[in-house]
Order: sequence, then structure tokens, then C-alpha cells
Amino acid sequence: MTGRLWKIVAAIALGLVLAVAAGWLWGASGAWEAQRELRTLQRDHQLTEARARLLAARVDLYTLNFGSAASNLGAAKRSLEQAVASYDAEEQAELVAALREAVAAAEEGRRLAAEVSQSAQAAAERALAQLQRAESLRSR
Repeated sequence: MTGRLWKIVAAIALGLVLAVAAGWLWGASGAWEAQRELRTLQRDHQLTEARARLLAARVDLYTLNFGSAASNLGAAKRSLEQAVASYDAEEQAELVAALREAVAAAEEGRRLAAEVSQSAQAAAERALAQLQRAESLRSR
């Protein structure tokens, strides 16, 4: 092969490599946006699940169904812990602190409900208030 032929082959190979790289970047940019949107939706789901469980626990406590209240508070705690892990990775300190306080209050409420104590209602209300505070920090 002559030098000129090698230059043509190298130019074609370089063109193919650049075309593949450009295509990958173009496709990946859409995937990054989709992943960001998925992460946002997962966080929304975690916080909505926690809110629903906290409200269900409060209803259970009003009807003196302590077993169901303890179960709902435990489920709320798990959802809140998942949200804490998600937001902690992005270093949103004030939001994470509010969520951790909600986790602590949900755990206290679960423990009190398991002990058949009406003071579990106050802990559930504190958890709900901290969740609302976290949601207001998130929307800023």
C-alpha cells in the first residue's frame, strides 16, 4: 500500500470514530435527562408514601388501632430513610436535617404505638410537620 492509501484509510477510520463518539454523546445526553427525571419522581414517590403512611397512622391512632399505626409509622420511617439517602448524596444539609428529624419522630411514634401509648399521636404529628418543612425546603 502506498502512503496516500494509508492516509485515506486513516481519515475514514477517524471519521467513523468521531461519528460513533458524537452519536453516543447525543444519545447519552437524553439518558442523563431521563435519569435526573426518574430520580426526581422516585423522591416524590418516597415523600408521598411517607406522608400517606403518617396520615394513615394518625387515623389509626384516633381509632385506637395501635398495631396498624405502628406498622404505618414503620413504613413511613423506611420511606423517609430512603429519601434521606437520596438527598444526602446531593448534600442538601437543611433538607436532610428536616427529614432526619421526621425519621426520628416516626420511629418514636412507632415505638410508642407498639407500647399502646396515646402519646404516639404527638410523635406522628411532629413527623408530619418535619416532612412538611422538608417539602417546603425542597421547593425552594
